[in-house]
Amino acid sequence: MARKRNYDEFGVTFFSFQDIITCVAGIMILLVLLLVLDLITKPVTTMMEVSAGGPTTDKEVEELKMQIAQLNKRVEHNKAMLAMSPDISDQDIYNRIEEADRTIDSAAASLDELKTQREQIQKSLDELPAIVQHHEEQQKTLEERSGEMESEAAQLNTMQRGKKEQADRLKQTEEDLKQSKTRLDKMKEGKNVYFRKELADDKTPILVECSRDKIQAKALGSDDVQTFDQADEDSRIAAFQKWAREKNKELEYFVVLIKPDTILLGRTLVEKLQSAGFEIGYDALEEGQTAMVSEE
Repeated sequence: MARKRNYDEFGVTFFSFQDIITCVAGIMILLVLLLVLDLITKPVTTMMEVSAGGPTTDKEVEELKMQIAQLNKRVEHNKAMLAMSPDISDQDIYNRIEEADRTIDSAAASLDELKTQREQIQKSLDELPAIVQHHEEQQKTLEERSGEMESEAAQLNTMQRGKKEQADRLKQTEEDLKQSKTRLDKMKEGKNVYFRKELADDKTPILVECSRDKIQAKALGSDDVQTFDQADEDSRIAAFQKWAREKNKELEYFVVLIKPDTILLGRTLVEKLQSAGFEIGYDALEEGQTAMVSEE
């Protein structure tokens, strides 16, 4: 009778498959180690390449140098860790790779931010001359306006002084008009006669008033009245003639005022003054009128 074959004598072996798995795992570990070494050393090179674009300021250069130094320390630390722990797990390597990537990204972001700040500062510096020029133009405009205002103020002051002088003249004119009105009222009320000197007259007129019992004389504008009231007419004429000789022919002349009852006396005085070389004028007064009055 035939005996049944026992397959368990030979069994199934996985030795070849294990060899293949072991070799593949070894190759993967070797590749991972090489990749880790490349990634660990790459941050320093990357930062150096990024910084080759040119630092912005001395402070930024120092910060980049500090970051490079820290990364170098970490590289040395990682190398030491690899030497001490050849059986490091894949998860640790992956974590360190991610940390290195985050460090690189952070450094790149910081560098981009610094570049942005540098561009803003440079833009501000480029705009600064225009801003300074604008302020200088504003200052110049303000100075010109200030000068114009000072000129206008000076003109206003001049106008105010002119108005004040004009007001003073008007006030003086009003006072003169009041005085003239007062004199006119006196003239209307009494027998006083007032004479006015012409502006073009370069000599001072001396008024001579003839009356029956006296001769009176005074310079126009003066209140000093000379009276010749001797007992007889010839004595009065002689005294007046003596007084008249003392006058200046170049600066003074006589105006004889004749009343109706003193025509002959007036003619005599005119002849005496003409013979003495004086210029003569004459006028008529009514009976009772007098020119020997105060000029006030």
